[in-house]
Amino acid sequence: MAAPIAWKRALLVAAIFVSAVGGVARSNHDQRVQPLTLYGEFKGRTVMLTATGRSAGAIESLQWGGTEFINASDNGRHLQSAVSFDGLTECDNPTEAGSSSDGWAPANSSSRMQDSSIAGNVLRTRTQMAYWLRLGQRRACGQARNDLSTSLSSTYLAKTVRFLPGFNNVLEHRIEFDLARPRALAQFEVLTAYMPEQFDTFYRFDPASGRMEPLSDGPGEQDLPVVLATSDGENALGLFTPQKAEPGLKGPGYGRWRFAQARVTKSNVVFRREGAGAGPHRFLVYTVFGSLGDVRSTLVSLYGRRRTVAERAPEPGRGDEPGTLAKN
Repeated sequence: MAAPIAWKRALLVAAIFVSAVGGVARSNHDQRVQPLTLYGEFKGRTVMLTATGRSAGAIESLQWGGTEFINASDNGRHLQSAVSFDGLTECDNPTEAGSSSDGWAPANSSSRMQDSSIAGNVLRTRTQMAYWLRLGQRRACGQARNDLSTSLSSTYLAKTVRFLPGFNNVLEHRIEFDLARPRALAQFEVLTAYMPEQFDTFYRFDPASGRMEPLSDGPGEQDLPVVLATSDGENALGLFTPQKAEPGLKGPGYGRWRFAQARVTKSNVVFRREGAGAGPHRFLVYTVFGSLGDVRSTLVSLYGRRRTVAERAPEPGRGDEPGTLAKN
């Protein structure tokens, strides 16, 4: 068995090298059409995480052994970040992947990816986020209240994504929202995972017992990590942040939804900041994947590791010590 394993590792190294070389400098056209892919291996199965410019750098695919964990049918889905302001929900809602008007199976995004790279198997992007609604559109929240007369907002998102050292089934997301002006309230949907409908069984991870507890469809938000799994437990994904609340910052909240008609399920990690100042607001989130048992045991390890994590994190892209907590 040694020869096939060595051959597989060689392929992964070659793929990482090709992706890194291709990611250092891209034309605008290449950024729109070429994938930005991280490669890994977990339990002998290949892991591929892919973003493209057509979604402004939002993650549109996470595959483990050929199983797809992400639904990216429109630019409101993906594995991505968003923010809303002053309780206006969709009416003031910059979104990483794009806007509602981008449509089904979009070829382009209303958001604008300004920079992207892969080097050392680390994905970095910077994006000017589009408003989810165009100026004048109406929803239950009322009428869209965009700062600008175009679909682009004045909010920027920078992120770095890599495999967390020591964990082949954990992706570390360092995420920075850069606000152009102060806001009375910012609701940061720091990371949200839209998943295929077969991830139809919901759990809550209880760190006190180390167990997965069955969870209703909700929708709802609570203070323990949510895990979405296939009914057989062969595939599962959970989001977890080691970041804690602080003065003015509430959270984390972990939400879940089932959209039966749209054939998609969703979980997210949310923080809320009252009196959100202009400038950067930084967060750290882990995506944990594998079988349901893998996700449970990994979350046990991450909660144990949480106690040793420092209280301040580097900005996205700085490449500082892994595992430190983000702080606004």
